[in-house]
Amino acid sequence: MTYAVKRIFMAGPTLLVVAIIVFTLMRLIPGDPAQLLVGDLDDAGAIERVRREMGLDRPLPVQFGIWLSNILQGDFGRSAHSGEEILPTLLYRFAITAKFTGIALLLASLISVPIGVVAAWRAKTSFDYAARLTAIILVSMPTFWVGLILILVFGIQAHLLPVVGYVSLSDDLYKGLLYMIMPVTALVVGELASIIRMSRSSALEVLQLEYVAHARAKGLSERRVLLRHVLPNALAPTLTLIGITLGNSLGGAAVTETVFSIPGLGRYLVDAIYARDYQVVQACLLFVSFIFITVNLLVDLCYPLLDPRVKL
Repeated sequence: MTYAVKRIFMAGPTLLVVAIIVFTLMRLIPGDPAQLLVGDLDDAGAIERVRREMGLDRPLPVQFGIWLSNILQGDFGRSAHSGEEILPTLLYRFAITAKFTGIALLLASLISVPIGVVAAWRAKTSFDYAARLTAIILVSMPTFWVGLILILVFGIQAHLLPVVGYVSLSDDLYKGLLYMIMPVTALVVGELASIIRMSRSSALEVLQLEYVAHARAKGLSERRVLLRHVLPNALAPTLTLIGITLGNSLGGAAVTETVFSIPGLGRYLVDAIYARDYQVVQACLLFVSFIFITVNLLVDLCYPLLDPRVKL
């Protein structure tokens, strides 16, 4: 508990640094958000009024202080483009992203971790070579390319699955599952390779340790050695990679969501960047940072459950 509290307090300065960087970078982007909102009208008075309403006429430290104060009160502001409140939209989009990425990462982990462990157990055999070759092929396939191939084959040619769009599972379970198949498959393919390689290298290292040889010398079966001694100790580095992958995915699988027209967090961020919507971009990036910190904290707290030797 003490460790968790310390990590939570450490997250504060980290988020503050991220907020400063995000705020500064957004102000360095060429272009005037007020001009974009006003449009092609060459009306200096209208542009100045919009800048005043958005607070862009104030000094940068004052703008940052007002924005940070509002964030601490749970007020992420309103979108300059649509006028809607950012926080409810952010949470709604994040829930959509979490459904796809959570299922994809769970499937990828259930498939890749056993493959990596068995490949390490059967090192330099045909299974090991096949697993490594598969990982090399998969890591060379960009997620957007996999998504486009899936759309072409299963959507346009075979007419088996809907091409683009999103249907909530709560509205229609069957249609919702159909719309999830291709995006989830694209995400799984993108995540399989790295987890296979990490779990294989971790298991290979554990298999060379003395307590594994001692367990075999006691007459334990290979299945028991793998499940009881190798797998838990090999999972720690793999869990770190899974945590990073989860943080990346929850932060917004922007490419996948753009290809399949999914209204998730990544798509929300991309649209805000194109619209030069400062408030939305800042809120999304800060929220993504918060997700990364939270996921890494949970991963660290899970280490002692897998390996009692790890002390927090």
